[in-house]
Amino acid sequence: MDFSFLMKRVMLCLGLAAGLCTLQACSPMPSAIKQQQQFIQTDLLTNPNIEHYQLTADNFSLNVHANGRAEQAVMVWIHGTPGSWQDSAYLITEPSLTSKIRVVSFDRPGWGLSQYQDQAKPVANMQAQAKLISPLIQHLKQKYPELPLILVGHSWGASLAPIIAEHNPQQIDGLLLLAGGMSKQLTQARWYNKFARSGVGHYLLSLSDMGKQLNQANLDMFALQNGLADSPERLASLKIPVVLVQGGKDHLVDPKNADFAEQYLPAQHSKVIRLAEQGHFLQVEQVELISRCTYALVNNKLNDCG
Repeated sequence: MDFSFLMKRVMLCLGLAAGLCTLQACSPMPSAIKQQQQFIQTDLLTNPNIEHYQLTADNFSLNVHANGRAEQAVMVWIHGTPGSWQDSAYLITEPSLTSKIRVVSFDRPGWGLSQYQDQAKPVANMQAQAKLISPLIQHLKQKYPELPLILVGHSWGASLAPIIAEHNPQQIDGLLLLAGGMSKQLTQARWYNKFARSGVGHYLLSLSDMGKQLNQANLDMFALQNGLADSPERLASLKIPVVLVQGGKDHLVDPKNADFAEQYLPAQHSKVIRLAEQGHFLQVEQVELISRCTYALVNNKLNDCG
């Protein structure tokens, strides 16, 4: 799940303003998310086929889970904020993927069990995150040298994926970017981000476990501004196949981010897919499309996606 959706719900619970109840944020949690949470408990966490390991390098330990047959490719999932490896629940157990692709999911640095060994703390810097994730990319490429490695990022994870590719130009073979902020101008902090950053907001959120998580997520949101400052140059320099998917009814990431990215992505090896009726949670509601686009990237046949 992503920060702005949860943050708005917390604002309602705290009763900061009765007027907030008129906002979309006050609506019930989407049924698809509820179903995914149930699936995580009943199917994901009890699945004996999912491998778990901690990958440690330079005093940092990355919490990694993997499933599937490494026959055609390796797919690496990057979650949003807040989030965890469990956000890939439907993908890491999806037969159309795992029958031929090794699906790898991890807690991003500073989240869950991906922490510095001497002290758990947020890693609110996109370049630092990419650097800490790079040992996993190197490890997977060494383990499966003949297979293409595809990064699949959602929301904040989609914003981060091109930076990871920039750090690992010889190891990454394709990018699937789902509902991600690509433009610094289109990812400006909103009122609830600014409130959470204030002394009062930070204190109120720190009173609950969910609030503490949201305080950390807010650091990620402000990190986007620095991280996306050179996004046009980064997108334009990509030499690998890229597919970007954006929902037209995404109220958390401005759909105009797709238009922005399309201006800079090299047309000869990129594809932008716009889903007019789709919201933010593609990894929950568009599993078949994600599977199809992953194979399209593996085979470098982008027209097979969409």
